[in-house]
Amino acid sequence: MDASRIADARRAKRIPVGMPVTLHYMAQNKEIRHRCVTVDLSSFGVRVQNPGNLAKGQYLRILSDEPSRSPIAGRTIWVLATQPNQSAQAGIEFLDPLHVPA
Repeated sequence: MDASRIADARRAKRIPVGMPVTLHYMAQNKEIRHRCVTVDLSSFGVRVQNPGNLAKGQYLRILSDEPSRSPIAGRTIWVLATQPNQSAQAGIEFLDPLHVPA
């Protein structure tokens, strides 16, 4: 399936947003906090650059640098390693979709 068909099949429009966030998850019985940057955002999920050691299916919380924002619970849907000299990206689905005013 080409990129234009994938974009058409999405449940919500993605908005390019480069925002620093912290991913908080458990790995090998250790609590991990990993800083990364968002690439795009929709009401159903977010794509992040440099997601650390996330695995597909892993549950996590996304914490914003803005103190007024509550953590968002999510699940890793995909992890993609890009070119060898670039960092990976991951798609995270929100467990509860964001409510965006119309």
